[in-house]
Amino acid sequence: MHGEGGAVGPDLTSADRNSRHQLLVNIVDPSGAIRPEFVSHRVALADGRTATGLVTTQSAESLTLTTWENGKPAVQVLARRDIESAEAGGRVRSLPEKLLDGLPHDQIRHLFAYLQADPPAAGKKKWTVALVSGSLEYKSDESLAAFQQVLEAGYPVECVRMFRRTDTDIAGLDKLADCDLAIFFTRRLRPSDSQLSLIKKYVESGKPVLGVRTASHGFQNWLEMDTLVYGGDYKNHNPAGPVCKVDLAAGRAGHPILAGVKPFASPASLYKNEKVAADVTVLLTGTIPKGTEPVAWTRERAAGGKSQRVFYTSLGHADDFTEPNFRRLLLNAVGWCLRDEPAFAK
Repeated sequence: MHGEGGAVGPDLTSADRNSRHQLLVNIVDPSGAIRPEFVSHRVALADGRTATGLVTTQSAESLTLTTWENGKPAVQVLARRDIESAEAGGRVRSLPEKLLDGLPHDQIRHLFAYLQADPPAAGKKKWTVALVSGSLEYKSDESLAAFQQVLEAGYPVECVRMFRRTDTDIAGLDKLADCDLAIFFTRRLRPSDSQLSLIKKYVESGKPVLGVRTASHGFQNWLEMDTLVYGGDYKNHNPAGPVCKVDLAAGRAGHPILAGVKPFASPASLYKNEKVAADVTVLLTGTIPKGTEPVAWTRERAAGGKSQRVFYTSLGHADDFTEPNFRRLLLNAVGWCLRDEPAFAK
């Protein structure tokens, strides 16, 4: 309501909030009437597990379920190949019943006063985040679309999708200059000269930049972005196969981007970045039997008369986006890049 909360139910802003009777009926029996787009689905998986939630994104290859847990949205991306059946119906676990039973009368009055109140005169600032996608190998469209759900449901963010049409054409780049943060997840695209100039203009404006995985070689006609902006040293990758053990870099546990992030495993092939720039701060390392490489770092560089904040991670396999520690890392990185860490710490 009024731009706050999570998108696991209807927006109450335009609901009939003047009718206390209508509000009371829906609070006492929250599952009595559910709009089709908010019907819970029960998904049976081939390994015997089940998952329940709202279907917020789906494609021929995956299905994304969203639930509301511990005061924030929880997203689960399920591969179609792992799904045996998906059925709609049933009561929604995320809608609490007997909500009024434990409240004294004055708190119930306060609740209804809040629900029927006008929007606040000045709400929290909403950040505009560009999602620049075009890494077919790693299904960046699906991963960033799922991450958009997380951002917009629980944080003061409005996303603008700038997704690949072809290797030479990215939709929506004309809106890039109006965004507060750009997240790049592209691979060897060759945008036209006019589109590449929009990308370079944004980067040189000093606004923050966040790069995921193949962003180190995101634009074949501007490979210098890796060293110039991210401070990376991409030299191909190790063979796929070995699970990559991701650890916090020594002495970096107190960095705000690592708040709530614990070591985890990634199926992504380990990128070779042996000689990152001297001014980067390595936050995470990845280890396979063959050796260890930096896999996430920050950088602050002079651009557009500002100190530009840059975050890059060579992680970003589709399975990484289902890993809670990786999602926490990205959320913290968004907050750090925007210099608004408290808004993304929940």
